[in-house]
Amino acid sequence: MCHKRHLVLSDNRIRILLFAMTAAMLIFIFGMSSMNGEESTDVSVGLLDIINRLLYDLGFVCMQSDHILRKLAHFGEYFILGGLYLLDNMSLRGSCCICAPCFAGVITAAADELSQNLSYGRSPSCTDVFIDSSGILVGILFILCIVRIKTKLRRQ
Repeated sequence: MCHKRHLVLSDNRIRILLFAMTAAMLIFIFGMSSMNGEESTDVSVGLLDIINRLLYDLGFVCMQSDHILRKLAHFGEYFILGGLYLLDNMSLRGSCCICAPCFAGVITAAADELSQNLSYGRSPSCTDVFIDSSGILVGILFILCIVRIKTKLRRQ
């Protein structure tokens, strides 16, 4: 499905950019988890207010709780991270093997949740590890679909 000659990720500048983006995403994720419970709630409620104003202006129903927003944020962060982990792997190995990116993603999700034990007013959640891991997998599959489409288009 994914051949080395079709991947243009071997350039060192691209590798450095991918690793920098992955590092930035990890810093963002762990930074959000290091907030205490009150800070985390303030960020969620503030973002919910912005989204609700936008939804209202567009004529849609507003969200009532920040719980769904928090879960979507978990999924979204890890969706991006999963794609980056796969692209990092592709740039190093030239293959689309998903084992290492999936493993790294699950380990990251578990470590992220466990690190919340260190923040006042926060606690780890197995549900969040599952949501994060799902985001990793979907992000990886999204990138694989793009690679497959790109490969098929090149063959035509």
